[in-house]
Amino acid sequence: MIPLSLRRALATSLWTAGIAVGIGTAFPSRGGFAVPTAIGATQVPLTSSDVSILVPLKANAAPDDVLNAAGTGLCNALPFSGATSPEPIVRSDQFDALTRLIFARGQDGSCNSAGEGGSGGDDATVLLKRPAEHLARIRGLPGRACRYDAWRIVGVRVDPCAGRVGKKFETANDLKSCVPTFRAIAQPFSTQPSIFPDDLALHLIYSVADLGALVGDLRQFAAVTAAATTGSSRDASERDSRMLRPHPGLRVEMNTCNGPVSAGFRTLVSKYARASKLVGTAFMSSSTVQMQWTFGMTTPQNGKFVLEPGIAGEGFYNFSGQEFEFGSAVPFNNGLMSATFPTAAKLYATDLLMNSAPLTEDQKKKASSLSGVLAKLQNPVAISPVGSDCVSCHIAPQAATQLRNLGVTIGTAGGYIDVPVWPAFASDRRSSFNFRNFGYGPGFEWGVSRRVINETDDVRRTLNTVFGK
Repeated sequence: MIPLSLRRALATSLWTAGIAVGIGTAFPSRGGFAVPTAIGATQVPLTSSDVSILVPLKANAAPDDVLNAAGTGLCNALPFSGATSPEPIVRSDQFDALTRLIFARGQDGSCNSAGEGGSGGDDATVLLKRPAEHLARIRGLPGRACRYDAWRIVGVRVDPCAGRVGKKFETANDLKSCVPTFRAIAQPFSTQPSIFPDDLALHLIYSVADLGALVGDLRQFAAVTAAATTGSSRDASERDSRMLRPHPGLRVEMNTCNGPVSAGFRTLVSKYARASKLVGTAFMSSSTVQMQWTFGMTTPQNGKFVLEPGIAGEGFYNFSGQEFEFGSAVPFNNGLMSATFPTAAKLYATDLLMNSAPLTEDQKKKASSLSGVLAKLQNPVAISPVGSDCVSCHIAPQAATQLRNLGVTIGTAGGYIDVPVWPAFASDRRSSFNFRNFGYGPGFEWGVSRRVINETDDVRRTLNTVFGK
């Protein structure tokens, strides 16, 4: 069995009993990957967009002034059935088992896309009546959540050390106690009458037996990308290797997805995101009204996927925008489940989040305490996923924005290097309830958080340092 701390780390780095799934291989033993003894000086150094690959997507094929490309890009968002490999990314039987486990209502045993709508009172009351339920599935999920063919891969992320203890890695020995993973982020899409993503996601965690081989493949893909984008009209600010943005090579081929970068991406995903290597999932679901949220994860036990127990003994975290609007001390009415969120959420007082008036002295003290926590949450070296929880990392960007609006200074991520942000990410509209860390919201609204940007930079730096530039 995978250690509890590591299983929780997999969910955040990032996500029914008796249902046979066939999960394939377990994690490799610690230190089981090969580390090259010599790297040629001509090896292509990895950029942030080489280790966190966000597939560029948009609603229509017309050229725009953000991605500077024609086409929707959806042809590069691979379906669960896969692409070049005979093995799918997720098998249909795995998908059926997972959706019954994480999207079904109660003991109904089937994926729920209807739910109870907006009935039943406020969220806290509903949860008090039905504490063992997912809040989002009670309210009803978008119908495409239950359709195997609606799900597409919108991004890929590499982690050389899932469950790190919050430290920098400088040598191969530093990584020998780590478990490397390959993560594919998926969302369901509507394609008729127009293209748009549903506001929920699955993070699919795959075991990596040979990190050195994966780094080699990433560098080959980086070389293909560099060749395809040489002389392109990308803004000069994008040429910073630390800057994370929608993958530049896939942007060039958004219209047809028939070029060398698209082929390389399909090959990379097909090699490392294989159904037989799937060892866990993390999930974020929201209701049809996009206000009720659920976070959780599944892990393999005895040949089946099971919900990973949370800190309070439940297999998920319930969270909702509505809970910001009611209550007094924490965003969980009547103290509901407040002990489940030890890092930031229980400091996230309603009067602090929603207040637009000048802060009182007591509120200033709360704000000062919260700002320090938020700085740590954005620093992958200062705090590991094991030291936090799903909700805290997801709400941190919105909390920081609100505190800045109230005149509170947020620290520089605990001393972590201030990685430059792609201008379109920085200028994109964000609502108070945008909890997306890496993916797309309604209307293809970007969701890339400072934590993800910093994590990506740390992975880029680590792989270039350990495996040579």
